[in-house]
Amino acid sequence: MYENRNIEFFSTLRDYHIRTSDNKILGKLQDIYFDDIHWMARYFVVDTHKWLPGKKVLLSPLALSGIDRADRVIDFALNAEHVQAAPNADMAKPVSRQLEDALHRYYGWPQYWVPDTISPIRLYPYRMPGEDLPVPVAETLEKRLKKKEAHLRSVDEICGYHMEGLGQRVGKVEDVILDLENGHLLHLVVNTGSWFKSEMRIVPTVMVTSIQWADRRLSVLLPAERVVRSAEFAKPENIQEWKDSEILAYYFEDRGTQNAGQGG
Repeated sequence: MYENRNIEFFSTLRDYHIRTSDNKILGKLQDIYFDDIHWMARYFVVDTHKWLPGKKVLLSPLALSGIDRADRVIDFALNAEHVQAAPNADMAKPVSRQLEDALHRYYGWPQYWVPDTISPIRLYPYRMPGEDLPVPVAETLEKRLKKKEAHLRSVDEICGYHMEGLGQRVGKVEDVILDLENGHLLHLVVNTGSWFKSEMRIVPTVMVTSIQWADRRLSVLLPAERVVRSAEFAKPENIQEWKDSEILAYYFEDRGTQNAGQGG
């Protein structure tokens, strides 16, 4: 596994200003859309206010050029005129594959939805070359890859979803930790406490087996008790200094590696 990534909380990034290469502020980050097979960020959704009223500007993380945390700005290697002339989504409508195809052709971005021979090991964002894929993770990712098509989902929407582990309640998703270098949604921050006492814990996204959108619920291939027994997470002032090696070892490298789906 590796550390020192350019990671950040979604809650921190939300409302950051979006700046183009010609120093134009397009608006603020409103949401991030990800696909539910790879759990990769596919679009940064920009609220452009008066600049393009009624339109939803979608920018791929592939065009992201940097982050200015002091000024709360996300920079993209695109000029404002180029973005303004792009196919833009109607705020009131879901993003169609037709629109995605038009966007990717316009910007020259690769089409992530084109079928390939991707293997589970390529979906595991914590692995260093030479490391084996944890058994329960391999099982989860194999199930994901059996889906015929990836669908876009909203990070903002899943914050608030309930999580269950093997049929038992775990808690409620409060935030998401992203790797801005490659777009991976790495971890979910889950409140396993009660209404009068919050207790935050980390759950790696690779353990999510399904998302029930109608019920606003996520299922993970972990016993609920195992999540609740993990170390409580205290949100650091600087997420860049936080290391996820201990929580990954807890889930995947100790006795839970082989039996994470069979009880704590």
